[in-house]
Amino acid sequence: MPISRHFKSRKNRKGQSLIETLTGFMILIPIGLLSYDLTYILIATQNNEMLADNAARAAASHSDPVTAQDSAQKALGDFQQTSNYGTVALNDFTYNDENNGQVSLTMTMTIKIPVVFGPWSTMTVNAQSVQPIVGIPAPR
Repeated sequence: MPISRHFKSRKNRKGQSLIETLTGFMILIPIGLLSYDLTYILIATQNNEMLADNAARAAASHSDPVTAQDSAQKALGDFQQTSNYGTVALNDFTYNDENNGQVSLTMTMTIKIPVVFGPWSTMTVNAQSVQPIVGIPAPR
């Protein structure tokens, strides 16, 4: 009789291990997918900041506001978009506002979240950049 008891307890332990493994996967897989989303959002935010800096630098190299804004738009056009990036737009462009010798702009990028959790299928990230204008004398 002791042999059958030993066999039953061993069988129950195997079932318990299977349940623990499945429960662990149910917890670890969503955490992994969420970390993938957060990494993607971080990379998209860094790309948006880099794009804003490049556009502000391009605009800062001109001495008049019209060509400066055209240059910033051209820098925006040079951006290599992927399928997960939605719209990329130049917002709030100011050139030498209040005679401060700076170009300031804001870039807005809409991204599509790769693994959707609930209602969050898209996200909008903003980046602001301020660069000194090199085409005019510095303000005093």
